[in-house]
Amino acid sequence: MPGKRRSVGRLGFDEWLQLCGVTLAHALDEQRAVICGTVSAHMAAQFPTLCYDPHLPDPLKYHHAVMIQTPLRFHALLQTALKLRMLIVIEREYRWARQVLPLHGVTLLHMLTHAELYFDVAADSVTLDQIGHVHLFTLKHVTLDMIERGMTA
Repeated sequence: MPGKRRSVGRLGFDEWLQLCGVTLAHALDEQRAVICGTVSAHMAAQFPTLCYDPHLPDPLKYHHAVMIQTPLRFHALLQTALKLRMLIVIEREYRWARQVLPLHGVTLLHMLTHAELYFDVAADSVTLDQIGHVHLFTLKHVTLDMIERGMTA
């Protein structure tokens, strides 16, 4: 009915994204340091040789920088997608990445693990109502699907 507003709790994911994507982006950004720091530490522990290149002048420094920058870049990508309310940005970024990241030993498993960890830490770090958590869970799985499609298309 025109003029009648639907409850956010009754919105489908796409409608919720249009109404609440920017709000979620702000909530995630407020916890950026916690989320990205935690993801960085877990990824470095889980994949200690990822992007380690002994031929570089300071391979440990490079590895450390990659482990810190990767969650921040993913966070920025997610911010863009949520603020534009266009998740296709994520898939397109990973289509581009499939040409570059494997040259550095980064596999689909690494990317999926990273994204899943980001969303799990975010769910624990960001204050959301029950519906917000449901949609964050949906966003996680939509994003994981887009990463997989982007890397294998």
